[in-house]
Amino acid sequence: MNFFRAYIVIIMFLITSALHAQTILKRDTVYYLIDTASVPKNDRMFVVGQEGSIYGYRLTCQCYPWQTDPVFYRRALSKGIISSNIQDIKLATLRSLISIAVKFGMDEKNEHVYFFIERLNEKLIRYEVSLAKPWRQDKSIDMISVDTTKRNH
Repeated sequence: MNFFRAYIVIIMFLITSALHAQTILKRDTVYYLIDTASVPKNDRMFVVGQEGSIYGYRLTCQCYPWQTDPVFYRRALSKGIISSNIQDIKLATLRSLISIAVKFGMDEKNEHVYFFIERLNEKLIRYEVSLAKPWRQDKSIDMISVDTTKRNH
């Protein structure tokens, strides 16, 4: 009989843990159409580039902590999902994307899943991206160039 009770307690614990885990893993999805091709270069809010195997999207607003820019990133070789139609997707505005990034950028829970949709010719490609945590640049360290070819006597 004690074995049966222990078994029931373990089952109840596992069910409770599974239900709790489902509430923890529930995250909101944010879709943003990053259409740099149709925006004049001087008016673009995003700087897009690749550094090694990382493809980055820097939102130039200095609205992150320490007057830095939010950076979204993905692996450069990640496969995007091709879509021909985005009418069914509720897209975030630039203002709402900034608001979510600033509000949840330092949050360890990572309550959002981000997708950027890029236009490539006539196709739309959806990539899952991650939001980088803000970092503080140490301004007390300055690079000093020293001319070592001249000697002081």
